[in-house]
Amino acid sequence: MAHGFPDYGPSAAKEQLYAGVDLAELAARLGGLPRYDRLGDVIFYEDFDGDLGAWEVETSGAGETAVVTADRKVTGSFGCRMTSDVAAGSYIGLLGRFPVPYSVTYGLELQYTLHANLGYHYMMIDIYTGAFHLAFGIRWDLATMLNSYFNAAGGWTVMPPATLPLFDDHNFIVTKFTFDITTMRYSRLLIPPRLIDLSGFTGFAAPDLLTRPHMEARGRIYPTFPLVTVTYVDSVIITANDV
Repeated sequence: MAHGFPDYGPSAAKEQLYAGVDLAELAARLGGLPRYDRLGDVIFYEDFDGDLGAWEVETSGAGETAVVTADRKVTGSFGCRMTSDVAAGSYIGLLGRFPVPYSVTYGLELQYTLHANLGYHYMMIDIYTGAFHLAFGIRWDLATMLNSYFNAAGGWTVMPPATLPLFDDHNFIVTKFTFDITTMRYSRLLIPPRLIDLSGFTGFAAPDLLTRPHMEARGRIYPTFPLVTVTYVDSVIITANDV
């Protein structure tokens, strides 16, 4: 927004930018969303201080719920509580659809809690270019305590020894992964305090001439049957021009 007064009469242009020194660091100190990894340009963030209007809730039955709540949060005043069902194969997830930004390197970051009844969960980005369907994702399994990546065959490949912190409903953890759609290579996986090199892994690509260009971000949790698991999501961040 323009501000200030012209110095040399009404024909002089007003200033369009406010001066500042290292606003990124100031934002982090004040509780900015990308507090653990400030690489890349934030092109979408969700802190659930409104509602779930930007998301489609994915479920496998009638007993799963996703609601905005003030019970658990780190940034802002609210988070999203995702509760699973007890049925076999049940899951609860969020799906968002967005325009495809002009970039080749992307990142997906999630800040959330883990519950002892969790079986496994994953976070993915699908990109539809109008010619291809590209997909990249990270999964974590309770049984092995290991992460996997979504591979070129459209399945999951284990990546030892990347493990997550202890289960704690009040302990929000962060997972972020990045990738390059020109090389179809993953870049890195951040699970503070660990930073894991993923440059040797390839994502999924298949011809797709039917789907209109767009990007989808998805996260799902699957409980350990027949238990109920509850996950609190504080924020979701998508970055472009990442590394």
